[in-house]
Amino acid sequence: MAHVKIGRDVKTSGDMQNLVTSILLRSEGKFTLEEVLTVINWNLAGSSYHKSEETEECLKNTLSILERDGTIRQKNGLYEVGMLLI
Repeated sequence: MAHVKIGRDVKTSGDMQNLVTSILLRSEGKFTLEEVLTVINWNLAGSSYHKSEETEECLKNTLSILERDGTIRQKNGLYEVGMLLI
């Protein structure tokens, strides 16, 4: 398993993307965009990406991609990881 950087160790957009994807894929139960953004920003404390517009945009883009490929489902503003485990 890859090491996902947090806090001030998140220095590049790639580091931030890895963190966002990791948090989304490890989510259990249903969550809103605001809830997951709060968790992401908590993990970005000390980084230049903490509470940045780039972080929120990355989250929205990643949710869109994961939704299109069926990894995450969304209904009425609630998201849920829906991967089939084989």
